Amino acid sequence: MSHTFIKAILWMFPAFAVMRGSGAFIQGIGNAKLGMVLALLDGVVLRIGLSWLFGIAMNMGFFGFVLGYGLAPYGYAIPSLIYFLAGKWQTRRALAENI
Repeated sequence: MSHTFIKAILWMFPAFAVMRGSGAFIQGIGNAKLGMVLALLDGVVLRIGLSWLFGIAMNMGFFGFVLGYGLAPYGYAIPSLIYFLAGKWQTRRALAENI
């Protein structure tokens, strides 16, 4: 089963490269709501949803479950990268300004 697992999980690593940096950036600027929404999207909605879609609905079995798990981080990586590249974060007020 390890060969099947590795083939499916390899899709996750490019998303992790973007996800870790952009996630830390979102946390660092203090946008907790966006961070929470993206984390729930990745950790619950897409991991379970895509695993069910590929594994059961598309009848791909174990490979489908692991593929869904591996593709789920793109639900965090792509929106967070768009948020960073769009520059929307530059207009955000710092929490220290309210004190």
